[in-house]
Amino acid sequence: MQTFITAEAEPTKEFFVDMITRDIPVDRAILDLIDNSIDGAHRISDEENFSKLFVELNISKEKFIIKDNCGGIPENIAKTQAFVFGKPKDYKSEKHSIGRFGIGMKRALFKIGKHFQIISHENNFSFKLDVDTDDWVSNKIWDFKLEKIDKEETFGTEIIIDKIHSGIQNDFELQYFTDELIKEVSKTHSLIIQKGFKIIINGKEVSHESFLLKQSEYLIPEVISLVHKVDNKEVNIKIYSGLSDRDINKGGWYIFCNDRLILDADKSSITGWKYDELPKYHPDFAFFRGYVTFDSDDADLLPWTTTKTGLNSDSELYKIVFFEMKKVMKKVISFLRSRAEEDSRFNKGTISSNPMSQLIENAPSITFLKITKEMQFSYSSDTPEELELPPARGRIQYSKLQDELEFLKEYIGVSTNKDVGIYTFDYFLELARSENE
Repeated sequence: MQTFITAEAEPTKEFFVDMITRDIPVDRAILDLIDNSIDGAHRISDEENFSKLFVELNISKEKFIIKDNCGGIPENIAKTQAFVFGKPKDYKSEKHSIGRFGIGMKRALFKIGKHFQIISHENNFSFKLDVDTDDWVSNKIWDFKLEKIDKEETFGTEIIIDKIHSGIQNDFELQYFTDELIKEVSKTHSLIIQKGFKIIINGKEVSHESFLLKQSEYLIPEVISLVHKVDNKEVNIKIYSGLSDRDINKGGWYIFCNDRLILDADKSSITGWKYDELPKYHPDFAFFRGYVTFDSDDADLLPWTTTKTGLNSDSELYKIVFFEMKKVMKKVISFLRSRAEEDSRFNKGTISSNPMSQLIENAPSITFLKITKEMQFSYSSDTPEELELPPARGRIQYSKLQDELEFLKEYIGVSTNKDVGIYTFDYFLELARSENE
């Protein structure tokens, strides 16, 4: 007769909390909390105008507070989804959600501090949750107790975290941390900010990053629309490829999933650089911009990683899109190679005389979202005279002794070295012209 005994195999809470918080930086954890507010905004707004909705963050070494007016957490979600670690089997993705894996909010709460409160007011359900994480971790029960509270007129969610972890306290004390977080939010949530959603951090409203393409009657970017279906669920994809202002850091591919930036100015083989016959990224290609948007009501269909800061390049969907990206990229790279060759012939590397460079310089920049119809990359072969190009410009650069520069700045009444150069050039240009009259 066989005898069996039971060996415990449940994960310890200490191990679980350590595993989900270890590899995510605190700024990324904060972005996850902002994601939840944006999901709420999509839940209560049927339009693409979010101008009445906001999320506000107040960050200090004593407390972290995030508050929104995005509708609160509905009762069914609060009871069965919001506080589950991971997604239940019967989970139904919210429309256009960016909270994909069901761990973002919990991971952020444990990452930042040892005590948190959540206060939520939804149309038919208001609750408060108060958790000391050390007490919760020491208890074998995994559930959280939600306290029903009276409703308020404004429907939204407020999260207050205190007993901030010491290392994170040091981050929160630094103005540099806040400034860098604002920059990150500006890029990551640029598209929804452009749709009117407000994100405020320590009293400062975050502006959106400008993702631009050049377009004129002489220079046309490429725009492709695709629809991918999985089990009758759609993913809508748009690929934009073309030129923008020359910036070696901003050149590359940008990829968005449900309006959230997941890949920023990528210059690696994952987006086609130095792949097959395509070249390695080079300063000559610093005009290149590529944008890909994936949009679906089912976030599980999108090719992103758990931290939403990376691309799942093994995704079958991304492999299809990657093939199209390479095709449009070749056209733009071919143009930029020709432009670089012409630059060396025209003006030894300057962009003043080359008509191909002038095509870029003279084309206005517009937000790629405003380019709505499909088109193919093309450029004009007209001559500079036909394009009525402005006069060529050159650059003057030289160095002088600093004390002599300071003397001249004071004498002329200007404050910068550049102003000295412009003043002296204009002075002698006018003198020379008057003598030649």
